[in-house]
Amino acid sequence: MPPLYVSYYTIGNGYELEAEGLRRTLDAFRLPYQVVGIPIDGLRGPRTWQRAIGYKAEFIREMQHAFPDRPLVWLDADARIAQRPRLFDWATCDLAAHWYRTKELLSGTLYLAPSKASRSVVEAWIRRNCERPDGRCADQRNLMDVVRSRRDLSILNLPPEYAWIDAGSGSDLSARAYGPRYPIIVHRQASRRLKRR
Repeated sequence: MPPLYVSYYTIGNGYELEAEGLRRTLDAFRLPYQVVGIPIDGLRGPRTWQRAIGYKAEFIREMQHAFPDRPLVWLDADARIAQRPRLFDWATCDLAAHWYRTKELLSGTLYLAPSKASRSVVEAWIRRNCERPDGRCADQRNLMDVVRSRRDLSILNLPPEYAWIDAGSGSDLSARAYGPRYPIIVHRQASRRLKRR
């Protein structure tokens, strides 16, 4: 069964346009998806953005419950599909992510099999986010810690082309790290522009 591409975006802070761009590229490649707008009611100030990104693990759990027999591919709302991501059609692991320079797990593109192990990882990720919600990229670091602590998990390190970072400002982080490539999924780092809204 082909994977379902899932994402959410916060309503009222500019991410609607990012999500629309993601939908257009998913449609262009005829990829099935659920991209959902989430209101972040009553949250203001510096913790709003952290709360919004901390919801990622909970949203993935909701999608795992809604589609229990289907592989999921999480994409941040600022992602764009540049080429058909064929690797996900035959992945046999519990979890796939890219480790930037082999050190840092990037959570903007994640593949999760419909397995007990991947569901357990998401539950542990949610608990870790509750225990350690603060800090730069806390949810991403928390996921990395959970994944590193698991021995029962089948993991695939995605090629950098599946989590390519290019903010479009001439500061192409991935190209500096890996040289010129043909990205498959591009992350535009919208948070650099939008997180203060």
